[in-house]
Amino acid sequence: MCPPGYYETMRNSKDPKFLRLRMVQVAKEQGIRAAARQFLTTRKTVQKWLRRFQTGGYQQLDDVSRAPHHPHHSIPEEAKAKALSLKRRLPHFGAERIKREFNIPISAKSIRRIWKEEGLLKRRRKRNRSTMARWREVVGGRGCRPEVMSMDGIKRSHRSRSRVWSQGEAREVLQAWAASGLTMAEYARAHGLSEKRLWYWRKRLKGLGFEPERTLDAQAAPFAPVRVVPSHPEGRCCFEVVLSSGMTVRVPGGFEAVELKRLLEVVVSCGPCHRP
Repeated sequence: MCPPGYYETMRNSKDPKFLRLRMVQVAKEQGIRAAARQFLTTRKTVQKWLRRFQTGGYQQLDDVSRAPHHPHHSIPEEAKAKALSLKRRLPHFGAERIKREFNIPISAKSIRRIWKEEGLLKRRRKRNRSTMARWREVVGGRGCRPEVMSMDGIKRSHRSRSRVWSQGEAREVLQAWAASGLTMAEYARAHGLSEKRLWYWRKRLKGLGFEPERTLDAQAAPFAPVRVVPSHPEGRCCFEVVLSSGMTVRVPGGFEAVELKRLLEVVVSCGPCHRP
């Protein structure tokens, strides 16, 4: 079995600086060729680390970044600061919109990476799919969607409650409303719909030449029974005079006081009348 090479040993080592120090010490004591043979590497590698150790000591045995000192595609600090300030001032704007409206000279992907490094991007919430998964287990099939039973007994698909309606769905709902005989508000409240959405689609479809056909019962307004009672002419209303004997005299309005006095005297003198 062959022993591991130099680069594999350095990659798996927890302290590669110490191994390079040992290699430099062997090179000083036994020579560069013996050190290269012992550490399974080339003479150029031994010479490189020996030269660095002689220049800066033990601290120069660290790995040096291979990134260019002056990269051509680095993000300008001015553009980076502008992207950060705009995101803090307009948190609801996305990277594409900020790049388009404020002419930032970097890509939208770079803008998102800058925001992510500064902690300005919110973590997306994962959708809870447990309810839909349970429904698919009961119904079967991936494309099945639950149905909503309306109060008039008509099964309506899940899309009737979704955010966007098609014209066909809007026509169906408006036609059902026209046949129900209810007002728009009553129908929306009974079926769990938005009254504003119904009014919007009615106005929009009316512009396209569609008007829901209402039945005769739905068009007829409900009437309450009314009993007509003739009113008394103005100034001719009746009033009643109750005597101490229990008798009641009804006198029409406008009756003179002298005649009323004579009438009461006659009634009192006659006494109470008895019905057979």
